[in-house]
Amino acid sequence: MKETHEEDGVLFVHGSPRDPTREYIFVNDIEDPEKMDSIFESFDGHTCFVGHTHTAGVFTADLKFLYPSALGEHLRLGDGKCIVNVGSVGQPRDGDPRGSYVIFDGDEIIFRRVQYNIDKTISLFEGTPLPEYLAQRLREGR
Repeated sequence: MKETHEEDGVLFVHGSPRDPTREYIFVNDIEDPEKMDSIFESFDGHTCFVGHTHTAGVFTADLKFLYPSALGEHLRLGDGKCIVNVGSVGQPRDGDPRGSYVIFDGDEIIFRRVQYNIDKTISLFEGTPLPEYLAQRLREGR
């Protein structure tokens, strides 16, 4: 699998545009202008989609993080760069245990949540080498 995918000025990575597979971009990183400026400078397009931290929302180049609820669950792209964290279908880390994803049509990003059978998913962890806390955190969305 490729580490990045780029299409029509949009970059898709797991971690960050600066280090696509390993770097985390946390909400509190907006308080680190040096890190965030470097991350925004590391890609040429207008939008980058990430997910590594599992926290849905939008980072803006002027050092803001906007949760989907603050955006009315959608964002119309403008002239400025943004980094969109799509959250996670499994293990969203924002206190909402529902799966999180986005719909993107090239101009607008719509954040969505979906219920799923958490108990059944937790039961699938049994007999695997994965730690129990990973299964239990599904209930909390943390």
